[in-house]
Amino acid sequence: QSIIMASLKIDYLAQLKHPSSLVIGQRVSRVGSTSFDIESVIFDEYEKPVCVGLVVAVCFDFDNQKPVEVYDSIKDDFNG
Repeated sequence: QSIIMASLKIDYLAQLKHPSSLVIGQRVSRVGSTSFDIESVIFDEYEKPVCVGLVVAVCFDFDNQKPVEVYDSIKDDFNG
């Protein structure tokens, strides 16, 4: 079972100073037939979002060089 990153989008919302305490949140926000989205948000120590990201991931069979159906474990986590 393999997953490839098909797309990555990042929006920077605010500046940070080094060092900073950060909290990172992630969730699967969409499940399609062969792909799924992962949303990420980075929060500063005051719980203000400083960065948001979206990854489109594709389940991929490298032996046959083609996308495959999203794995049950990902569907279960999304629906769970």
